[in-house]
Amino acid sequence: MTLEVRVLVAATTLQQASGRLDNPVAEVEKLALYYLAVTPELANPRQLRELLTRAVEPLPSGEERLKFDYLFAPGDVGSKEFWVRTRERSPGLINSFVTIAE
Repeated sequence: MTLEVRVLVAATTLQQASGRLDNPVAEVEKLALYYLAVTPELANPRQLRELLTRAVEPLPSGEERLKFDYLFAPGDVGSKEFWVRTRERSPGLINSFVTIAE
């Protein structure tokens, strides 16, 4: 899949997975989308779907934003390494969100 298709699949999957929640996800951190697009281990729709389904299930009540941190278990070293690398190259992706249209 191209990067664009991966982002589209991720957004669609996120809408479907969060649609079952009381507060569906309305926004996604750009850093989370970037991670989903460039991570080789998430190269197919099934892998994206599994990760995003796990990420939205424990969202705090009232939370309508999927943040980068929600993609990982607490203390995950890989997430911190990715965050540091990306902060240096593309700081605008951090704490910046895009709206997912319904």
